[in-house]
Amino acid sequence: MIRRFASTILVACAVCAGSCIVTDKIEFEDYVNNPPEVIEVDPPNTQVERICLTEQTFKVVVWDPDEGDAASYAARLRMWLTSNPDPQECVVTEVSTAGEQVDEYKTGVRLNVECSIELQQYAGIEEGTLIPFQVQVSDLGFLAQATIPAGARTADVVWVREVAPDEVECLVP
Repeated sequence: MIRRFASTILVACAVCAGSCIVTDKIEFEDYVNNPPEVIEVDPPNTQVERICLTEQTFKVVVWDPDEGDAASYAARLRMWLTSNPDPQECVVTEVSTAGEQVDEYKTGVRLNVECSIELQQYAGIEEGTLIPFQVQVSDLGFLAQATIPAGARTADVVWVREVAPDEVECLVP
């Protein structure tokens, strides 16, 4: 009886093993480079604000679900005037531990970007001039001449500022 039971078990195992399909092909999921998400900006960029021709600072907080991208992040600031030289680099720092939970579904890394530009160095900016500023954050950095590498994902934030008249709003007390 025990022999018959043991042989039945062996036959059942052989049948089950025969139903498995084993191939020499191993399938992996392709890596997907997720885009960074802007989660905070300072100053707010919801309307045109008046500014003085002094140093302007822009801050952006970015969330990236791809924790490995934290080491390759770079950011740049552009001021869109015809006399504007090449974009200026910004400071990017990690402000969260990799793997931080955002909500029950998302983990990743949070990065802080800070950019400053000294407007006094640009001669000929007249009062009332509208100046668009753009902070561009790239998860794979930038190449020569500030070009974006193939496969990089970016987050772009734009502010529009109007130059205030010196004599009215920019008096130093």
